[in-house]
Amino acid sequence: MQKELAYLLGYFYADGYLSGKKHKYPIIEIIRSDSENIIYCLEKIDSKFTVSYRFRKNSKNEQACIRLLSADENIELFKDALADKVNMQSVSKIIDTDNLCYFLRGFFDGDGCIAISKNKRKGRMYFYGSFEQKWELVFDILKNLEIKYTFQQIVRKNGSHKSTHICISNKHGINLLYEYIYPNRTYDFGLLRKYEKLDSIKGSIKHKHVITHSDVQIASKLKTY
Repeated sequence: MQKELAYLLGYFYADGYLSGKKHKYPIIEIIRSDSENIIYCLEKIDSKFTVSYRFRKNSKNEQACIRLLSADENIELFKDALADKVNMQSVSKIIDTDNLCYFLRGFFDGDGCIAISKNKRKGRMYFYGSFEQKWELVFDILKNLEIKYTFQQIVRKNGSHKSTHICISNKHGINLLYEYIYPNRTYDFGLLRKYEKLDSIKGSIKHKHVITHSDVQIASKLKTY
């Protein structure tokens, strides 16, 4: 499997969906500037797709709608990835271990973010998902990398919004994950703005420093806002 394909499967898993009644087509809608990265990766794997652009109501950003065509040789892989967007573990049946880092990069570009302090010495890295999201695949990756993290299920007071997220708040862990999703810290494809944020965190990794992961799962203690 090409690394660009694994990345796209991660991005579509995060932000894509299946559309159509009789024939299902994988679709992703993102802002136009971000779509250039997706189009580059699709062209890299010789994908068959269409792109249309429009402005949503009350939005200043032009949206791009990318739809894979039935002639695309990888369309069934995308359908399999999007068929179950709760049990992420099912993706491991599609993607080999060597390419999981690119899948996670795609998922982070689609549903992740990083907040950095003004002096760029501290940061928090987040992965977001639905309230029902099964995170075992990401948990396993973080544990194998010996990265500390916290996990939360969040319910707002009025119950109108439910979500989950994984947070990595230590610089050592962020750097380790950065090196995992961008081997050798080298940019080849992906959302450049997110890569540059990760790359801007100051400080090197102390490879001899072993950190035991913190699996703080508070499913029974829901945090409310």
